[in-house]
Amino acid sequence: DHGGGAGAAGKAGGGIGRLRSIFRYREERHYDKPVEAVWPLIADTARVNELVGFVPYRVEEKPDARGRVRRLAKGKLGPLRVTWEEGFGEWQDNRRITKLRHFTGGPLGRFYVVAELVPETNGSRLIFSAEIECVGVLGFLARYSGIIGAEGRKRIRAVDRLVGESDMPDRMLGESSDDQVTGGARRRLDELAALLAHDPASHG
Repeated sequence: DHGGGAGAAGKAGGGIGRLRSIFRYREERHYDKPVEAVWPLIADTARVNELVGFVPYRVEEKPDARGRVRRLAKGKLGPLRVTWEEGFGEWQDNRRITKLRHFTGGPLGRFYVVAELVPETNGSRLIFSAEIECVGVLGFLARYSGIIGAEGRKRIRAVDRLVGESDMPDRMLGESSDDQVTGGARRRLDELAALLAHDPASHG
């Protein structure tokens, strides 16, 4: 990963609180699989979000004064709480996904991410890139502490894992060896398993 050029500190007297800079991230991977086999793994963004620990976020649709519907969301980026307006991305089957967000009142400004698959003679190449505007002191810290770059690397590793596990028969992609069911859900699941064990129709 690498940073882009730092922006100006804003108007005179604005101080470090008005600092803006662009963080650019790019990473490539080659997979020994055709585009058609890799695409469903990249396109399952909900699964990738789950693997990287991205907390599900809420989206609220609100019409503005001009009648346009704005999609407003709240979530987290690493340890940072953020709010944003979800823009319209691009989706080309077996080729390209883009995501555009405009953050408000936090350490980030514009956020643009691209995942692109390119066919190769012996497989396919994933090109993952991002351009993120960092704002103010918190944005400065998020960029230079490595938080933003770490989030990008986590996503690449999640895709690597899904692609690697896609060759394993009888395995749910991205499953965890740790028990994720606890508390009341664990008890209900155990009760259901016990009932099924005594039901001939469950076939073991």
